Amino acid sequence: MPQTIILDKIRRLILLKTGIKTISPSDCRSISSSIQKETQKNISETTLKRLFGFAEVKNKFSKYTINALLEYIEKNGNYTLMERELLHQTSINERFSSIQANAADISLSTLKAIKSRSTVPYHYTSPRFFARLDFEYFYDSTYSFTAFVSQAGYGKSILLSHLVQSLFLEQDAKYHKDTILFINARDIFDDQNEYSNVENRIKAKIGLNTRTSLIDYFKDKHEKLGSKLVIVIDGFSDLVTNKVSKPIIFDKLINLISVIEDESFIKIAFGMRSTLWSRFYDQIKNMSFIKKKWFTGTYFSLKHQSNIPPLANEEVEEILKKIDPNRSKEIDPSFKAKLKYPFYIQWYYLLKEEFPNFDFFTNILSFEIVDRFIHEKIYNASYATEKVLFCKKLIQVSDYGRGQQAVPKSMLIADLSKFKNAYMELLAEGILMEEKQEEDGFVTDLVRFVHPHVFEYFLFVELLNAAHNQMNASFFENVQEKYAGNTTKFQILQWSARLLIIKGEFNALNSLLKLQLSNYEKTYLIYFIAENLNYRQHKQPLLTAYLEEEELHMMMMENIIHFDFADSCYKDAISSLLSISRNDKYSYIYQVILSIYDCFGFDKEQLKQRIRTIQSLSFKGEGFVINPLEILKSIHGALAGEPYKNDALLVEIEAFKQGNKISGSNSQTLPNFKEILSFILLRLHNSFVGERSEAMRLLNAMICYFPKMMYSDSIASAYLFSMMAFVRALSQLENEQKGLTEKISVKIFHIHSIGNSTPYIQTMYLASKAYEGRNSQDYNTAIICAEKCLETFKRNNLALHQTLMYNLLISIYEDMDNYEKKNEYMHQKLSLIDQKKVDAAIFHKIK
Repeated sequence: MPQTIILDKIRRLILLKTGIKTISPSDCRSISSSIQKETQKNISETTLKRLFGFAEVKNKFSKYTINALLEYIEKNGNYTLMERELLHQTSINERFSSIQANAADISLSTLKAIKSRSTVPYHYTSPRFFARLDFEYFYDSTYSFTAFVSQAGYGKSILLSHLVQSLFLEQDAKYHKDTILFINARDIFDDQNEYSNVENRIKAKIGLNTRTSLIDYFKDKHEKLGSKLVIVIDGFSDLVTNKVSKPIIFDKLINLISVIEDESFIKIAFGMRSTLWSRFYDQIKNMSFIKKKWFTGTYFSLKHQSNIPPLANEEVEEILKKIDPNRSKEIDPSFKAKLKYPFYIQWYYLLKEEFPNFDFFTNILSFEIVDRFIHEKIYNASYATEKVLFCKKLIQVSDYGRGQQAVPKSMLIADLSKFKNAYMELLAEGILMEEKQEEDGFVTDLVRFVHPHVFEYFLFVELLNAAHNQMNASFFENVQEKYAGNTTKFQILQWSARLLIIKGEFNALNSLLKLQLSNYEKTYLIYFIAENLNYRQHKQPLLTAYLEEEELHMMMMENIIHFDFADSCYKDAISSLLSISRNDKYSYIYQVILSIYDCFGFDKEQLKQRIRTIQSLSFKGEGFVINPLEILKSIHGALAGEPYKNDALLVEIEAFKQGNKISGSNSQTLPNFKEILSFILLRLHNSFVGERSEAMRLLNAMICYFPKMMYSDSIASAYLFSMMAFVRALSQLENEQKGLTEKISVKIFHIHSIGNSTPYIQTMYLASKAYEGRNSQDYNTAIICAEKCLETFKRNNLALHQTLMYNLLISIYEDMDNYEKKNEYMHQKLSLIDQKKVDAAIFHKIK
């Protein structure tokens, strides 16, 4: 009997004797000790790793090794079990039911091993609908083999296991009559230097005699019973391969496919990583007979050597619901897009297990995942130094991310010779990939990082090294200048913020936030910083003391003064800052801002709860022009249909309009955070309980207090001018002082052009154009602008603004005698009333 088959039997018997279901490298040490104890013979841990395929086999096993292993098996063994195993290996019983049972046992064992290795609980994983459709088509076709190919971490094994279980092993499976052999590649392709016949290895596994033809046997069963033999091979990545063994494996696989010829009753499917498949494809691409028997799959891409697409949105959502059924908020869309790659799912699950009560909604998760992935696969792995140096070289060749991220392999040839093992592991682990690019008839081999986020990490590391590990104003300005317009710029800034928080260098955060960023970028960066602080305080308790300092929140206030109510990220950023606030003064301000959202959204219950929270704080609104708590109580009364009587508040508001509330000379200054917030609250109060004619008095008072706002390009000026445009159009004042209307428009466009505007300000200005259109009977323009505004307001739950647009559209269609459209918007308005459950009078009074 060839040594390969003897070793196969020895492996199985050792596992049976030791009771090990799924062998791992760490088990080899305990087996070695057990052999020493029972036989007084020394079989090293390394020898056992070679036996079980965890180390490369360069020579045949010696007779001493084989005899010692046989002696160990026979010592105090279960002879009934051994005899049954021997019969299984030597194929004494060739009854078809026994053959099918043997194959099913192996398949179940392989399935169990995959389930136990799954980093995410198996029942959370997705069966991949596309794979089932592809496989069923392949099953009924004339193709002989197919392969599921992707980079590491795309869930090939999980995909195959779902296919085998649902189509063959379940009680009501579609192909339950077939013989399914789901097997690890190591069980039929190991001992690569032994050029054994793979057909014989398969026959030995399922219990067929070596003299029985696999083809003839299953041809007979197919003709009589309609049963097929389906061989699914997984775990090629478990094989120890080199330049000698790899061609032998490919030859064995090609021979197996050739043996089948054009028979339709035997089907072969296997899963391979893109790197190995690329080498295999090079072997078969000129073999027309083999190539025509291959079903490529619906999603096959020759450039990327893959046919497993990212998870669909529905599949991602299904997995997330299983992992986190109590999730109350949407995950950041950019991070959810990354979850389309199963590689991210496993790390997301591990983080949720580590911090089950903490929700992350920025892309902080992707940074934590990439960091952990890199440390596990590079820094804490074999050839760590060489891997890091090679990754840095790739960044350098790409001109530090300013050129192409995929670089010609020819530019790395010198380094490949020095770092060959490291490079091959980077390919195998799905960190790097090779792809082909055809240009002018020539094919060029390119190398790039599989995941752009890993590229961005090493780009950040290289830039930091070049700056001598100093993250200061000069470093950030250099990034801003060199990566302007490049999507990697913001990723570099986020890596910077994360590292500054880890190192506790909080002063440098101020330099980061002082960069000339768009308001959206600044908001998101603050949101990201707040979530990092929240996350890190669980791991770095010393951060708690910093969260109590005023310096942190003052820094945030200076950079979040733009109040973009049409950006959901802004609200989330404020909520996240509130979650890390340990200072009542700043908690008060954050609660007031969130209360404005409650007022805009007609959420009277949430507003009521927030008023109670504000009342419980030790800070009582010092420094505000008007006490925010009294304004919020008044608005809540309007929403609930319970008017709030406060004559003192009305007196204070009148004093503000008359210019008696802010003292001192402000001609050369702009309003601070509390003053801007006070202005917004006063305008909001006017919308609910004031008079339309008084709105302009409020805005004129703002100008009176801070005349610099009229010629400043600040965000406060942008807000003021948009409100002026809106109130003037609402009150039909644009025909008076027409030149002023034009000056307001010019000023708004100028501020927007320099990036000091926000989507909320722009939408309010567009709303003013809608009112102007209606006033001038340009109904077409008015409708287009109003519907565009309505879309934004709906998306951001700004019910107050929605109502204004409904009122406008209703009046427009009434003027046009289009009662069908008028009634349509009237119905939408009434539906909003019913949905929000607020006092109906509010929908006729707001302005």
